[in-house]
Amino acid sequence: MIYRHKILKKLEHLFKFIEASKKRRGYPPTLREISKKFSISVGSAFNYLHRLEQLEVIKRRTGHKKKLARGIKSI
Repeated sequence: MIYRHKILKKLEHLFKFIEASKKRRGYPPTLREISKKFSISVGSAFNYLHRLEQLEVIKRRTGHKKKLARGIKSI
């Protein structure tokens, strides 16, 4: 239960970071920017974005092989 809570908190922080970046710069952060901000690997950043997408909090641009972070859209 505690582990799940930590994961949800990380996802919440990530979502807030994405929204702040979009508001400040007009576009979402890259996977590398996310990984640097949260001190995680690029692969972990990708997995967190995938989880946010599964929870229907964000939607990433389709049609790109890797669905890069730049295509993030809030739902």
